[in-house]
Amino acid sequence: MRKTISFSAAVTLLADGSPAMANTSALAEEPTTALRPATGAAGTTDIAALSPSVDRTSRTNAKVLRGFYATFARGDIEAAKKFVTADFVMHVPGNGKNADEYWDPDGLATFMNNILAWNGGRFAIRVPHAAVNGDGGFTREIIDLNRKHDPERTWQLRFTMHYAFKAGKVSEAWTMPEDQRHYDAYWTAPTGGRAASDAATPGTAAAPRASEPARLRSSST
Repeated sequence: MRKTISFSAAVTLLADGSPAMANTSALAEEPTTALRPATGAAGTTDIAALSPSVDRTSRTNAKVLRGFYATFARGDIEAAKKFVTADFVMHVPGNGKNADEYWDPDGLATFMNNILAWNGGRFAIRVPHAAVNGDGGFTREIIDLNRKHDPERTWQLRFTMHYAFKAGKVSEAWTMPEDQRHYDAYWTAPTGGRAASDAATPGTAAAPRASEPARLRSSST
């Protein structure tokens, strides 16, 4: 049972302790190394000026998001689990092998282990845009990666990620692929069967609480 992700990754987001943005108008057009506060420029809404409590929450949650991405990028599953709530849920759409709902910290571990099982050694993530407002946040991810059964092919997957925060942790995450069919294709084995290198089949999502749909499967972690 794997507990770490060994592929290399590079994150160009949240590299220092700079304060959070208070609105999305401050997003840079090029990859950024830090979240920056709203400037209150003409035509924008300066949330920080309107609500100091929202600004404080934004700053706190931006630090949480910074830490979450840092642990994910270096493949530190146990550390990443500490950034999500006990009732965390991650929604991954589509028809590919990784599509599911991943509940609680163990579900996040399953999601990360699925990536390792399918990945062919290349995984580079960039986050050129990010915004955190109060208990919500959005990022844009660009990931260059490959697969075990055809490692010579490089894929590029683009996403918008929506995050919710609660009590200083990530409580919910929505994965929104820019091209759902392309995302599903990455997570689908080529026609004609899987290669021997695909023997490590990705696991399934963590078991839900009793109140959740029965279709969610028990964890393999």
